Amino acid sequence: MNFDPNELSKKGLTFLQQGRFIEAAEIFDKLILYFPKNHELYNIIGFVNLELKKYDLSINAYNKSLTINQNQPEAFFNRALANSEKKYLTNALSDYQKVIEMQPGNINAYINIGTLYEDIGRLDEALDIATKAYKIDSANIKILANRANLYQKLFLNNRALDDLNSALNIEPNNIDLIINHANVLKGLHKFQLAKKSYQKAISINPKSANAHFHYGLLLLLEKNFDLGWQEYEYRWNLEKYNKP
Repeated sequence: MNFDPNELSKKGLTFLQQGRFIEAAEIFDKLILYFPKNHELYNIIGFVNLELKKYDLSINAYNKSLTINQNQPEAFFNRALANSEKKYLTNALSDYQKVIEMQPGNINAYINIGTLYEDIGRLDEALDIATKAYKIDSANIKILANRANLYQKLFLNNRALDDLNSALNIEPNNIDLIINHANVLKGLHKFQLAKKSYQKAISINPKSANAHFHYGLLLLLEKNFDLGWQEYEYRWNLEKYNKP
């Protein structure tokens, strides 16, 4: 060995902190050749490749790390992220379940499991997971917003409204929550209340294309065509309309 592993490791960690993942990968790939039983090195390699979107390499590194030491919830969590990106959903779910077994209060694992179920259309299971997460942390904005979204998809708008009201009690100026709240009110045909919510969102961020667009849809629904078409024009500023 013609180098000081401690100094090289420090250099690699510096690259990691600076977001220079390619340089970091080169260093830790070199170190693992000399320390093939070091599970922490494999974890770093797994993380670096996850950041580089080299998901197969990331999964391989975490496999080796977990073969050495199974008691690593963070390694299971990160491997789940890589498995999700590769659409290995069964493996991802299994990894998140391992995380929850080791860390029953890991909210992010619950949230990600719910997202996986939602992505494959298993909405009832996604809702069940969201409710379990809610019982752990009922004041978590992301949990409330996610469950509200699931309720909407399941046509349970009153329950969605309850969760959004709870979330807005915590973050009253969260514009995404306000817009979603207005959308649910619109779905419940509470148009005047929905209009107030859209107007509040626009007052908080006058440049919000999402708020203007949905406000425009409501105005058109009310046959207020002059202002409705003006607001509806904001659709061209939405990401989905700007994809090549």
